[in-house]
Amino acid sequence: MLAEFLGTFVLLLLGIGSVAVAVVGLPGSGRQAVEFGPANWLIISWGWGLAVVFGVYVAGASAVLTSIPR
Repeated sequence: MLAEFLGTFVLLLLGIGSVAVAVVGLPGSGRQAVEFGPANWLIISWGWGLAVVFGVYVAGASAVLTSIPR
C-alpha cells in the first residue's frame, strides 16, 4: 500500500510539475518567444513519460503489476 502511494505521488508530482513548467514557468520567465508552441508539448510529453517511469521505479514493478484490477 505504501509503494502504491509513493508511486502515485511521484507520478503526479513530476507530471503536474512538467505541465506547470510549460504553462506558467517558461512564459513568466521571458525566455519563450511564442505563448504556447510545440516545444511546450514536448516538455509535457517527456515530463509525463518520465513521471510514469519513475513512478513505477519507486513503487517497484511487482507492486504496480499486482494492483491492476482483474
